[in-house]
Amino acid sequence: AGLAPIIASFSLLTLYLLTKYTAIDPSVIYRFGASFVGATAATATTRSLLDAFFPIPSQSNIKVPSKFGKFVNSFSMQALESGSNESLPPSKLLAFFGVAFFTIAYLAPPVDLHYTFLVSNYLAWCIGMQTIGMITIQNFATACIFLGGLFFY
Repeated sequence: AGLAPIIASFSLLTLYLLTKYTAIDPSVIYRFGASFVGATAATATTRSLLDAFFPIPSQSNIKVPSKFGKFVNSFSMQALESGSNESLPPSKLLAFFGVAFFTIAYLAPPVDLHYTFLVSNYLAWCIGMQTIGMITIQNFATACIFLGGLFFY
């Protein structure tokens, strides 16, 4: 926590230097970075939703090339789960391709961000769901404060 102000100052200085001395638009860097984080979170969230609403037996894994399976597993937030890179559950593949389609639609150069608000809201919702899932709440008072803060946010 002590390094946070130093890291924030360095980030602001970097953004200032980018806008002042180069033709690089920082919003493009932000858009790609947020898309990657959002797509990773959306893949995990979408897979969880698909598994909950459309349960498929684990024996029905789909065979895929090993390199592609490794890529899909590395993109997922659930990459540490046991399993083979050569066979993937249908929910993981469907989530991966669906999120890839929406992320490409979000990043499409001719599309203005104002027209992709549903995709950006879904990616932000998925980031929020994955973040909330990572928080460990120790007692009831902390949970109430946390939910109150989320409500007013």
